[in-house]
Amino acid sequence: LKSETDLSDYYDVYEGMMEHAGVSISNKSIDDFIDRYVDDLVNAIFDSVKYSAIKEQPNYIEIWAEKQGVIPEKVAREFNATMRPAGGGEFSIKMCSEAVSCAKRREKNLHVFMLSDFDPKGMDMPKSVARKIELIARQEGITAFVHYVGLTKEQCIEYNLPSNPAKTPKGSGTGVKAYKTHTKIFKRYAGQDPTEINSFKALYPAEYNEIIRNAISPYYDTELKDKLDDAISELMTEMSDKIRENIEKHKEEIVKKRDVIKTKFEELNKAIDEKKEELGLDEIIEDYKELLEPNLVEDLEGIEIDMPEAEVS
Repeated sequence: LKSETDLSDYYDVYEGMMEHAGVSISNKSIDDFIDRYVDDLVNAIFDSVKYSAIKEQPNYIEIWAEKQGVIPEKVAREFNATMRPAGGGEFSIKMCSEAVSCAKRREKNLHVFMLSDFDPKGMDMPKSVARKIELIARQEGITAFVHYVGLTKEQCIEYNLPSNPAKTPKGSGTGVKAYKTHTKIFKRYAGQDPTEINSFKALYPAEYNEIIRNAISPYYDTELKDKLDDAISELMTEMSDKIRENIEKHKEEIVKKRDVIKTKFEELNKAIDEKKEELGLDEIIEDYKELLEPNLVEDLEGIEIDMPEAEVS
């Protein structure tokens, strides 16, 4: 590593340039001088070190929902997750393709966490999405996973969530018959009528959020930023110790050179003072200041200020 730090920065270039055109070396101890130099050098090196904890995450997270308003934004922000509510109906092939494309651009694994009603349609959604994403992800060469977070039968039982009878369709076509058959099979399996995920979110918001959070947590390191900060801090400390150790080897020579520089600066200051006196520079500067300084009493006499009054109703 090369430093562009100018060592002259560590000398106190004369105090009060306008009053004294001279130079002096710092009277700080050599140890204080070395500490300051090392600290500033390492800080300057690491000022250019940029990293993003989000970019360092191995997985790209998305939260999908069958309907609007059931994805907790606070939880999504914790995991920097993309929210994709379907707004009703089936999750489209377009949604699946967009999710895979996002993961591919970020060069990360894709993890989709799904939320849907506990009903015949909601139970089919994870399987349908998994097949679509599996095919697209394979074509795009990325690894993808679909996780069904809820609503599950176990959650309905544990929280005693309210259910609603399935709608009775009109007509007698094949679609209607299939729907009725699907509904009967679901009720036989579930032992209850369908339950909407909205009820879980509304009745148990804290538990609802925690279930989603627990599902995502194994795939996203929320402490990564702190870990990266600690690693950088340790590296800076190690580098400082190495530089300081190297400087200590030449400390005696540095002190000698520093004393020589100090002596030369003192000689330079003396020569500057003598030259200033020879040129009458101090008198010229005083005359210059007098010309610039206003006669406050005379120059400001007669100035009036019209102070505005408050305008209120």
